[in-house]
Parts: sequence; structure tokens; C-alpha cells
Amino acid sequence: MTVSVRLKNKILAMGEKIPALNECLFLYFCYIKKDLVPPQLFNYVGGVEFSDIGKEHFDHILQFTDVQPNESILDVGCGIGRVTSYFIDYIDKNGCYEGFDVVKKGIDWCNAKITKKNPKFSFRHANIYNKEYNKKGTIDAKNFVFPYASRYNSSVSQGDTPCIEKEREVFHIMLSIE
Repeated sequence: MTVSVRLKNKILAMGEKIPALNECLFLYFCYIKKDLVPPQLFNYVGGVEFSDIGKEHFDHILQFTDVQPNESILDVGCGIGRVTSYFIDYIDKNGCYEGFDVVKKGIDWCNAKITKKNPKFSFRHANIYNKEYNKKGTIDAKNFVFPYASRYNSSVSQGDTPCIEKEREVFHIMLSIE
């Protein structure tokens, strides 16, 4: 185990034991520091190559889908914005980006860092129980109501977010493997 991994593990352990310390660090990095890349402490999935992995996933999405800059993109499991950050300069004035995830801190980070930079991006916390990422979740996955309109599900109401108010919607479901 490298020194940096040991140090990260100690800081995480301290944050778990001292929640106020963890919260203070998160608030500092989220709202004061300007960097779009979260510190490794809050990068709860993936390795230290946050930007490299995000860019690689973004390139694969463009390579293997027909997603266009003017479309509405729905990212299921958007995490802390590893892939999302590459869409900031890709989405044009007619497109938008919606993401949701079970990890509230990831959603808070994305709203503070990405939505603030580009309001065509919005993020929601899905408080679904997950034994790995959201042990305090109050919604059982089988009872989760998908919060977005879809051309495949006419029972979901249109217009609940600015992104969903257009006549034609194209959703690319991106299952993040972060």
C-alpha cells in the first residue's frame, strides 16, 4: 500500500470518526475552491486518475452513441461528475443534461460546481438505499419512481424540470461504471 493510499485511508477514517471535519473539508472544496476536480478524499469511486477516466468515458460515449450537442442527456448514476464535466463544453444552447445518483455529496458537488457554471445541467439526489453507497437511503430500489419523462414511458409527466420541457426528447441513458 502506497503512502498516499495510507494517508487517504487515515483521513477518511478521521472523517468518519469526526463528521464535522469531513463536512468542513467538503464545504471548503465544494464551495470555496474553484477546481472542478474533487479531491481524492471525496472521489468515492474510481482511482486517482479522475480526469483521465472521465475523458475516456466521455470519448467512448461519443464514439459508441449518436449523442448530439442539442439533445437532452440523462445520466443515471452521475456520481460526482467524472464524465459530466466533459459535457459542459459539448452541450449546446438547445441541449441539456440531467443527472441523478444515490450519493448526496456527489449531487451537492455537481450542483455547486457544474450547475453553477452551466444552468443547463441539473442534478438530483435519489435517496435509494444502497448497501455500498447510501446505507441511510429511505427508498427501496423496487419502489423508486423514475423522476424523468421519457419517450418510452408516457405515464411520466412532462415538464417537471427545465430540461424536460421541450417537444422532442432524446435520452441517452448512461450507466456510469465509475
